[in-house]
Amino acid sequence: MEPKRFEVFIATRTSRKRKELDEGIQSAIEMFQSRQASGATEEEAFQSLFGKE
Repeated sequence: MEPKRFEVFIATRTSRKRKELDEGIQSAIEMFQSRQASGATEEEAFQSLFGKE
């Protein structure tokens, strides 16, 4: 199974030592989760935060 774009986004911004994410990344994660909770698909939530590409 191929990883989803948001999973890749989080994985590439998490240190190998699993330190805390910076505030901007944490904020993006919270907004993504909020958009999903409001009924958006994962792809729609990702695009609303970062655009089509």
